[in-house]
Amino acid sequence: MKDNKGFSLIELIIVVGIMTVLCALIAPNLMKYLGITKKKADDISREEISKIMYRACGQIGIKVEDAPYDTWIELNEECDLYKPSEANGNSTRSFGGYVASELRKIPKSKVTGDYFQVKITKNAEGDFTVEVK
Repeated sequence: MKDNKGFSLIELIIVVGIMTVLCALIAPNLMKYLGITKKKADDISREEISKIMYRACGQIGIKVEDAPYDTWIELNEECDLYKPSEANGNSTRSFGGYVASELRKIPKSKVTGDYFQVKITKNAEGDFTVEVK
């Protein structure tokens, strides 16, 4: 009598087939869930950037006139809104220095992979509006 201790080829093919069908059923839902998660992460990043910009606009001792107004600016290492070299602890630091000290690292969009863009608008009363996209 023969003593087989392994699986037959047919059994392995059946198991692989079942696993393939399960993966095919799960993959679309998983991709949809990952897309939703990336959008939520981008929303959180936009909200954080917006709060930091509003705080920078309202800080006493920050030179707000340094901030560029009424134009979309990509928030990256070379922009005027982010200056790590000016992120010192004194009260006369620049707008970009304040943003760099609060933000620390510039986030990128999880959906597109691009940097976020920021637009700061100042109305006649001196109130600021910050948009992030």
